[in-house]
Amino acid sequence: MVYAFGRLGLWSRDGSVRSLEDLKKPSVRHVAIANPEHAPYGIAARKALQTRGVWPEVEPKLVFGENVRQAMQFAESGNADAVITSWTLLIGRGVLLPAEWHDPIRQSGAW
Repeated sequence: MVYAFGRLGLWSRDGSVRSLEDLKKPSVRHVAIANPEHAPYGIAARKALQTRGVWPEVEPKLVFGENVRQAMQFAESGNADAVITSWTLLIGRGVLLPAEWHDPIRQSGAW
């Protein structure tokens, strides 16, 4: 049963990244996302980058966390310049990305 839909957010420690376009800047060398090979938020992050047309420039900068929390740690520690991760990890900071930029992130469980 689907009980919620996840949202993506964008954050940088220094506050200089406020849009996906900002990820193309030369000063942004590493962008963290959850691994899209197995993480739903990583799949959604890749789709958002593709939808906005910045994938070719950003793909070489990507570093993959095993999950959203590890991707967030990369950015919090300064090992990545920015992160696209779960909005719930960013509430109160960062930028909420439009849900239409990616397929729905369904949070589900069983009774």
